[in-house]
Amino acid sequence: MKEPAKNPPPTLEPLSEREQNVLHAVVHLHIHTGNPIGSEAAAQQMGQRYSSATIRNIMSRLSELGYLTQPHTSAGRIPTWAGYRSYVKLLLADHRWTSHDVADTGNVPYAIPSTDPSPLRHEQSLDFIPGMPTEHEASTLVRSMSGRLAMLTRFASIAVGPFLRHSILEHMEFIRLRPRTLLAILVTKAGVVHNRTIHFDVDFQAIDLEHLNSYLKSQLGEWTLDELVLRIRSELNQGRAQANSLLQSALLLAEQTLRADTDQTDVFIEGKEHLLQQERFDNIDKIRPILAAMEHRELWLELLERCAGGDVVEIRIGAENWICGLDECTVITVPYGTSRQRLGTLGIIGPMRMDYRTMIPVVVAAAQRLSRRLTAHEIACS
Repeated sequence: MKEPAKNPPPTLEPLSEREQNVLHAVVHLHIHTGNPIGSEAAAQQMGQRYSSATIRNIMSRLSELGYLTQPHTSAGRIPTWAGYRSYVKLLLADHRWTSHDVADTGNVPYAIPSTDPSPLRHEQSLDFIPGMPTEHEASTLVRSMSGRLAMLTRFASIAVGPFLRHSILEHMEFIRLRPRTLLAILVTKAGVVHNRTIHFDVDFQAIDLEHLNSYLKSQLGEWTLDELVLRIRSELNQGRAQANSLLQSALLLAEQTLRADTDQTDVFIEGKEHLLQQERFDNIDKIRPILAAMEHRELWLELLERCAGGDVVEIRIGAENWICGLDECTVITVPYGTSRQRLGTLGIIGPMRMDYRTMIPVVVAAAQRLSRRLTAHEIACS
C-alpha cells in the first residue's frame, strides 16, 4: 500500500543578486568543508567583495527566509534544503543540463558539457566489460550499471526499467497458455524481447487471438505501447461498429499488457551500505527512515517513471522528496534511452551535502553509456 503523499515544500521568497552571491558562497564552502560557515570565511570565498559585517547581516536575513540555519547559537550557518536548491538551480542553468538544451549525441540525448570544470576520473569504471554477450538481459545491464554507479559515487544508486510502455514496438503477439492466461511476446525497435504473462477474466480462443494478432501487427512500426492504446481508443470513438468487438478485445489486451509491465518492471537499489559511511547518517536513528523508504517499490516506480518523461537531469532535495524518510537526502535522476524512447531512469541517493558539480555529470555519464548499450544491440529481456 502506498504511503500518503507528503505536502509540497513551502514557496520561498526570491533573493536579490547580493543575497544569492552570499548564499552560494556559503553552500560551496559547506559542501567542501562540512563545517558551519561564518561571515569571514564567506567574505574570503567571495574575494572580499563585501565586508564581513555586510555578509553577516545578509546571512541573518537568509536564515530568516529559510535558506540557511544555525546549528548552534555561536556557530556559523549551514544550508537548508532551500539553500541547496538555489545553488543547484544556478548550477543547472550554467551547465545547460535540460532536455531543451542538451544536443543529441548519436541516439543518446545525454551529453556531458565540454565546459564542465570537474572532468570525471575513473570514467572507464562506467564502461561495460568488452565482449559482453549481447544476449545478456536488459535488466542485467541496468542492474550492472546501477551497481557501478553506487561504487563510483559511494552513494546508494537507484534504477528502474527498461519500461516496455515507452518503447517503440516492432512485434506484438499473444499466445494462449491456458484458460484466461496469455503470454505476451513483444519486441522493441531496439531489439529487446519482453515476455509478459497476463491473466484475464475472459478466455480467448486460438481463432480470436489469430485475428487480434493480425490486427495488432498492422498497427505497429512507430508506436509505443502507450501510443497504441490511445490509437485503439481513438478508433473506437470513431464508431466503427463492424470492428468494435475486435477493437475492444485489442484494447483489453494492450491495457492489460501495460498493467503487467508496471507489475513486472524491475526496480534496483544498490549500495545502501555506502549511506552508513556518510557523516550525516552516522547513527541508526538517522539512517533507519532512509532504509525504510527504500523498501517502497511502488513509490520508487512511480517516481522514476515520472522522471523518465522529464528533463535530462532531475534533482529532488530534502523537502522536495515526496517519499517519506528522505527529508535529509538528495535524489539525482537521469532518464536513459533516446529522445524518442525513454526506456527507464538511473540515479543516486545521497545526503543533501554532496558535490553536485561532480555527481551530476557522473550520473549523466552512466545513463549515457547505458543508453548506448541498450539501443545499439539486440538484448533479450525476460
